[in-house]
Amino acid sequence: MVILQKDLAADFEQFCRLNPQSCPLLAVLPPGSKEPITLAKGADITTDLPKYRIYRGGRQTEEVRQTHLCVASLYSLFLHSDTLNSGF
Repeated sequence: MVILQKDLAADFEQFCRLNPQSCPLLAVLPPGSKEPITLAKGADITTDLPKYRIYRGGRQTEEVRQTHLCVASLYSLFLHSDTLNSGF
């Protein structure tokens, strides 16, 4: 996922459309939108990613981990471990 300033978005979208194999464009959200309706109805891009990096001026400035998502995923796997072991 890439989040850009509005003034850069059109150029990046064009780049993706010209390079669909290396940079597939799955969705474009309007400014301020948090839900990628066509990909995951009900999802929230501000809370549903386990990790993301922030770049400013072409340099990585932060890496954010949302550990509560990892714990929830592990708990979900634990609850469904019998199904996973039986091969569905």
